[in-house]
Amino acid sequence: MIGIYADQARMFALVFAAISTFALALPFMVSPLGWGKAMRWPVPADPLLVSYYARCLGLLALAGNGLALWGAFVEPGLLRAYFVLVTPFCASMVPLHIVGWLRGEQPWTETAEIPVWTLAFIGCLLVFPH
Repeated sequence: MIGIYADQARMFALVFAAISTFALALPFMVSPLGWGKAMRWPVPADPLLVSYYARCLGLLALAGNGLALWGAFVEPGLLRAYFVLVTPFCASMVPLHIVGWLRGEQPWTETAEIPVWTLAFIGCLLVFPH
């Protein structure tokens, strides 16, 4: 059932924002090629465009995490944060990684994220605020 643990929505948003900030957003912005190497991506000969896109993605993730934090601390924002960002983001990460896996375009570390994002999406549904 959707929202069966809705009383935990604030904590879920806080934990999600913290993990996403430190595991994804900041590494994308600070050291995108280092993050890519750690995730087993091949680094291209001319990494400038890849680095730029990773920094953009990191900034977008930080903005989304800001929305999740705002939702966790501001009563009317919680439902908006889940409806607009947290749940759709987690849901979209599942097919994104599945397509990369099916096409053989990503390292195994990205394929290993499929169950992680699936569980995150299920978690979002379980704590979805009313």
